[in-house]
Amino acid sequence: MKKLLIIPALEATIDSSNRKFLTKKFIDGVEQYKQYWDGEIKVLMRASSQPSTNLDNIDIDLTKLPFELVFVKTDDVMPSDLSGASIVLVSVSYKNNLIGSLCLELGTPCVYISEYSLKTRLQIIRSSRVNFAVKLRRVFWEINQECKQRKAIRIASGLQCNGTPTFEPYCKINKNPMLYFDNRVSISKFISPEVLEDRLSYLVQGNPLRLAFSGRLIEIKGADHLIKVAQELKALGIPFTMSIFGGGSLEREMKASIKSSHLENLVKLEGVLEFESELLPRIQSSIDLFVCCHRQGDPSCTYIETLACGVPIVGYCNEAFDGILKRAEVGYSAPMDNYQKLANLIGTLSNDRVTLKKLAHNALMFSKGHSVENIFSKRIEHLKQLT
Repeated sequence: MKKLLIIPALEATIDSSNRKFLTKKFIDGVEQYKQYWDGEIKVLMRASSQPSTNLDNIDIDLTKLPFELVFVKTDDVMPSDLSGASIVLVSVSYKNNLIGSLCLELGTPCVYISEYSLKTRLQIIRSSRVNFAVKLRRVFWEINQECKQRKAIRIASGLQCNGTPTFEPYCKINKNPMLYFDNRVSISKFISPEVLEDRLSYLVQGNPLRLAFSGRLIEIKGADHLIKVAQELKALGIPFTMSIFGGGSLEREMKASIKSSHLENLVKLEGVLEFESELLPRIQSSIDLFVCCHRQGDPSCTYIETLACGVPIVGYCNEAFDGILKRAEVGYSAPMDNYQKLANLIGTLSNDRVTLKKLAHNALMFSKGHSVENIFSKRIEHLKQLT
């Protein structure tokens, strides 16, 4: 029986009581692999005692997981760890740079998963709150890592790129690349035509635009600019409400800004909602436009998951969002950190509800080609061709 060995960059968390935590999204992802892979699946994972910032961490019981999970004893993966694998699916990471050459020596096919481009990683450094010397040191380290990662990708049997930021540069150096857009929405959870038309009927009545954001409330995700956008909209006299779903380090600061700007009746921090049972239904039924101030081009699930709700996006022109806009007219972008321009775009759409409705239909049409079922069946077929 063929065995798929998965080595993610993601680390599990083990606390002082030896309780183990893992993101629900990762577990759901491996379950999707299982549906299409004809054989065994084993996950080799590193663990950390540091608390995770992921919003969907859950307490896990290793004996009840739908797959085999083994923790590596050190950061370095040894040849014995790969024993019995028919193919290795490994995330691009500084800790995984040598796995490609190790697989080559063992004669085991290796496929890398890439997500963060060098540009995105440098954007993350730029947005961090550390002094210039530390930033400079991190920049040189990332540039050095990029050389090592490209070497690993070049000798790998295949490459699966989550989003266009890494597909465009790396597809030229690997002989079997593929592009996909990661998300958590199965086709049964997409917005129905009836719900979409009911929501769009609200727009033609001239009601205030219902805006939303969901995700971690941190600087990298541009959460601090959401309130600035709201302030601009209020100053421009554009009728709106804004719902912010999620949690993070900026939450207290954002609450204070909402109060000091007298936005309490317009902007609401609504906390973390369960994805399938709470967040998706809420966005599908009562959100007209998603505001995405992401400062870096990581291939966030947010894009396809929002589009699957028939909701267009306005956001900063990062690599990931720009890559989607080149493929489908599902929203508009503003220059990075230009929240005034972002507010103006929202105002334009508020005054042009016909275009907003068109973008909503485009969003649903584009996202249907990227359902969870579609993505994982293609990714597994890609792996099967290489075994």
